[in-house]
Amino acid sequence: MLMLRKLLPVHFLLSIVVGQPIFTEHAISTSADYTSSVHAADVDGDGDMDVLSASDVDDKVAWYANDGSESFTEHAISTSANSARSVFVADVDGDGDLDVLSASINDDKIAWYANDGNESFTEHAISTSADGAQSVYAADVDGDSDMDVLSASNGDDKIAWYENNGSESFTEHVISTSADGATSVRVADVDGDGDMDVLSASAFDDKIAWYENDGSESFTEHAISTSANGARSVHAADVDGDGDMDVLSASGYDHKIAWYANDGSESFTEHVISTSANGAYSVYAADVDGDGDMDVLSASPNDDKIAWYEQGGPYTYVPDDNFEQALIDLGYDDILDDSVSTTNISAVTSLDVSNKDISDLMGIEGFTALTTLSCNLNQLTALDVSANTALTVLSCYGNDLTALDVSANTALTSLSCSDNQLTSLDVSNNTGLTYLNCGYNELTSLDVSVNTALTALQTDNNAITALDVSSNTAL
Repeated sequence: MLMLRKLLPVHFLLSIVVGQPIFTEHAISTSADYTSSVHAADVDGDGDMDVLSASDVDDKVAWYANDGSESFTEHAISTSANSARSVFVADVDGDGDLDVLSASINDDKIAWYANDGNESFTEHAISTSADGAQSVYAADVDGDSDMDVLSASNGDDKIAWYENNGSESFTEHVISTSADGATSVRVADVDGDGDMDVLSASAFDDKIAWYENDGSESFTEHAISTSANGARSVHAADVDGDGDMDVLSASGYDHKIAWYANDGSESFTEHVISTSANGAYSVYAADVDGDGDMDVLSASPNDDKIAWYEQGGPYTYVPDDNFEQALIDLGYDDILDDSVSTTNISAVTSLDVSNKDISDLMGIEGFTALTTLSCNLNQLTALDVSANTALTVLSCYGNDLTALDVSANTALTSLSCSDNQLTSLDVSNNTGLTYLNCGYNELTSLDVSVNTALTALQTDNNAITALDVSSNTAL
């Protein structure tokens, strides 16, 4: 699972070393009055990372030049972004250098600052009607190879994109005016169809949403969550490494950092990472520890905390709450959130989840080392053990199974599947079976001719009219 690692106060830069993470605090500036946004990019094109900030009280957008030894010099880009809330970097004019964008709340302004190539910036207003502008982002929304701009504004509940005509003349297109208290906007190909979809967070309706692009920049809203209380930030990344885009959120009133697993068909399941990020304001995903999976980072102002949450590895989907609760009770999981860390279960060799009112054992495929599985006296109508190829003992009696495929379980020595509704049973691949109890089913025939190791066989209360045990000389 994702585990909390406390780092540094929110107003300081975080330094990350790949491998074993070591974090050392370095102050870049203590004069950005009420910093509300920070970004990193190679602004001056000298091969190292510079830093940018937006600060609220002094109306400032600034960049801090890295001299290559991580000594930073401040350069003000603007001091007229009235209550600056967001800063972003992109090559807006396509001239090969990085320009800067800002959103400022009190003047309702989305602006970009053209870099002349020598880091002298000229302001250009994109919009002055983004009422209470909170967030700015840039991406090629319409796929015409230039950089468009997006905004979220909380006074008019608006998510908008501004189409770049290729000459940095922008036309506003409203995506939504129902993001109540819009706070954050991001772009990602959520549905994997090759075009850019849009995501938003909005604080007053507690909503995380994505807007599906039909390929012609007509957007359809889909709510991911309406329980992110005071939603402040949204981000997209492939958290679980399954090849599709998942979504993350930070919400301030419930202090929650969460991620929403995309099932590949844009149906999202919430997984809570933390509810102790006090006043959670920002969320991001990156491989912090360099182990090949996505970790999560958050910023929360009420506790002055930047934190990262280490991902313990991939997750296994466990949709049945009773099954997951049984795993929690056994110490393999901690939070009832429809998933369990695959790392926690992949080495388990024996599992007993009998008599737990389980109706779906999906997730058992993550127990790849299982040699013994007992899932008796539940409400299972199906059981897929094709991934559990190490099984030697399988006991699933007292369920509602109508079929059971054990063809992949060639190591089985004991199979108890009595008191189900099986109409057929193929044990031809299970030549090592010594014990088989398939009584109280609806079998009309049973072939045990290759199961010559059998020492015990129970078939009572079926509809079998003939049974050849001539090969089973050990019975």
